[in-house]
Amino acid sequence: MDERATLHGMNIDDAYVVERRLAHGPAGTTELVTLGDAGPFVRKRLPRERAHRVVWAVLSQCESPRLPRIRTTYELPDEFVVVCDYVPGDTLAEVVERDGALAPERARALAHDLCEALADLHAHGAVHRDVAPANIVLAKDGAHLIDFGCAGVPALEDDSQENPQGTWGFAAPEQHGFTMVDARADLYAVGRVVAYAATGAPPEGNSARELRAHIAGLPEGLRAVIERACAFEPSARYQTAADLGAAFAGAAPDVGAGSQAASGQQAAEVQTVASAAASGNVPAPAAALASGGAPSPTVPPDFASYRPRRSLRRPLLAVATLVLVAAIACGAWLAAGGLFASADPAGDRGGDAQQGAVQQQDRVPSGGQTTVGAGASTDELVEEAAKALTITESSWYVSSGGFVRYAVGIANADDDVTALFPTVLITGRDADGNVLFSDTQVLNSLFPGETHYWGGQAGNGAAPASVEFSIARPGDWEVERGSGASSSYTVSGVTTSQDLLGGTVVTGELTFDAPGDEAYGGNQVAIVAIGRDAQGQMAWGEVGFVSEPAVGATVPFEVTSLGSDVPAYTTVEVHAYPW
Repeated sequence: MDERATLHGMNIDDAYVVERRLAHGPAGTTELVTLGDAGPFVRKRLPRERAHRVVWAVLSQCESPRLPRIRTTYELPDEFVVVCDYVPGDTLAEVVERDGALAPERARALAHDLCEALADLHAHGAVHRDVAPANIVLAKDGAHLIDFGCAGVPALEDDSQENPQGTWGFAAPEQHGFTMVDARADLYAVGRVVAYAATGAPPEGNSARELRAHIAGLPEGLRAVIERACAFEPSARYQTAADLGAAFAGAAPDVGAGSQAASGQQAAEVQTVASAAASGNVPAPAAALASGGAPSPTVPPDFASYRPRRSLRRPLLAVATLVLVAAIACGAWLAAGGLFASADPAGDRGGDAQQGAVQQQDRVPSGGQTTVGAGASTDELVEEAAKALTITESSWYVSSGGFVRYAVGIANADDDVTALFPTVLITGRDADGNVLFSDTQVLNSLFPGETHYWGGQAGNGAAPASVEFSIARPGDWEVERGSGASSSYTVSGVTTSQDLLGGTVVTGELTFDAPGDEAYGGNQVAIVAIGRDAQGQMAWGEVGFVSEPAVGATVPFEVTSLGSDVPAYTTVEVHAYPW
């Protein structure tokens, strides 16, 4: 290696003070270090031949607070060294061994945090491949994913490379040699981790029968999500971390169910105000998970950082909180429907959240902008929305790993119907027209007259001959009569460059102009970069995320496409949406 780089690395290495050794083995040494008054930090000293440099490069581009924040990397004669922030807390394995099973709501909060981390990691092309209790730290601000010794970037690997086997009982079946491993292996592991956390018992095998027995005492909604996440065949699982996170968020709490994980807690049968998350198509809301105790008794984890934009949305949050707090004391009154009549601005949405069943009752206008149109049935509203939602343009190409990278625009041509969670269907076919894959991408609220853009990855590694884009028919809980507008942002200073891997990097600044009317929004902004060719046609699309600043404030952003196979483009435009 370059002598100057070695000297530079040695100078950096000498500046850190080792406080204590955390781990040591063939895979390297992990230390707790400080740098002057700064720190502590975690320093990983990896043998040069075992260092996955591209993984650490990818992690440095990720923005999720659930992933390691890389401070620096440097080379020594025999080692590759990574320094990242230290996250204080116990591992999930330590917490469960000490305190027993987590309550179902805490397990769902854990699932949210893991899916948030994996969504960012997968969007950058990397797969963790060892999501297990020992590799999850429960800190005061939630769960953090650590230990990337098995991680890789499938697009840069070939069939001759062996699959890292991960942790027995949590690793997906394909990690034991059945097929190539992709992001869906991580989703399998999340399902197994949540099962372990909610039951307090480790897996005893990896068969469907064993899993059903393992989670038999859990609430029905939670069981259904875990079973699908842990399907033997990857195509039968949830296909993205966002989909899995939304499914866990929408899983019915089943508070009255005799869950062994909830033993010792007071249970009450409460009618659940089922929001649009019942469809499994909602970006998972943030949830706090402190290692030292359960979430706040007055704020359910699903609503811990739920941020309705305007006052017409606030009744849903307030009522959902009051229902859970007051259910036992006011059971008779709740059963009479006194509170639920105004729980939802668009109407009463009861029913089984996991199955997405909606019990239609008398709809009561909220007094705000959004009401059900006089004389319009739910079926008519859905039909109107289905006709109004159209794909305006799209493009796709096959990346080096056989996956499809795509860009798509979706418009709402109606003048008074809002699509809460428009869903794009992406179908790949071979030369004979046979379906190779079918993926979905859920977007946030699309108000009348708006067009939103998106870019991402689809497929399963089997390069298609053609790709079709269409819009799923919305469910009756996914449409509203009413006007409104999405949160508005100004994008400035957009520039493009290339990273060391040949990927296209789009940077700039985002200013939060004004909050909008979307029913659901987390604390992030989706940054969508669309490249266009000389004729103005879409060439590619990529998505990145930043934490939403305060109104009027500005933050920098970066959107990166991993790999050098991005189609030629002449211009780049950037769009921003609440997420």
